[in-house]
Amino acid sequence: MPLPKSFEEAELTYPQVVAAKAQLAGPDLIAALEDGRGAVRANSLLGLAAIGHPGREVSLFLRDADARVARAAAEAVVQLGLAQRAQLPAIAATLD
Repeated sequence: MPLPKSFEEAELTYPQVVAAKAQLAGPDLIAALEDGRGAVRANSLLGLAAIGHPGREVSLFLRDADARVARAAAEAVVQLGLAQRAQLPAIAATLD
């Protein structure tokens, strides 16, 4: 399932991404994390949180050179909450 067109057009807020949740699939979001556009990576990180996908993918972007992406990764960690518990060592290592 391709990402919604809005993911490629602008940086979205978490509520906007949640509204598109039915159109999101984990493998597509993970693949989009390799996109060169910061807005696409940021939206994909929020998408992973919206679908409840905890994983190392999110923590890897906490130090992204694009501040929008790093901020989206941090918001995704917050939104995932305890589901990210298993990733705490990876999060700490990324921030160290």
